[in-house]
Amino acid sequence: MAENDQEKLRIRGREILQHLIGTDNFERRAEAENDFNRDFQALSEKYAFGTVWDRKALDWRARSLLCVSALAALRLWGPLRLHIHSALNNGVTIDELRETVIHLSIYIGLPSASELGGIVEKVLLEREATQEEDSSGSPEALA
Repeated sequence: MAENDQEKLRIRGREILQHLIGTDNFERRAEAENDFNRDFQALSEKYAFGTVWDRKALDWRARSLLCVSALAALRLWGPLRLHIHSALNNGVTIDELRETVIHLSIYIGLPSASELGGIVEKVLLEREATQEEDSSGSPEALA
């Protein structure tokens, strides 16, 4: 792939990522970029977001629920918070998140589902406190 194509892919990935995690989280991520993580962030932007998230067979709501479920199953609590924000930004409802917690409790165990539920509750409180809204419109606007 030509360098220009790589840059277009990264730009597209950054657009999608900013929509997914919200402008404030995106800006914090950009501010945290340094010599150590710069290449990893570029890889993430190009391939995770500019390629995989931009595929059309699954919408962003479905991808968000898949990410929340996978991260909970793997007990990767750190990135889960941002993915819950992403899910909400993509139109996943509180009822759907609640049902995801309940459904996953059978497959990942009650302790892990309980942890997931607690993280969802914290994210909802954060959003309530900051009145965070989807800053970039609907996912379809970026499609």
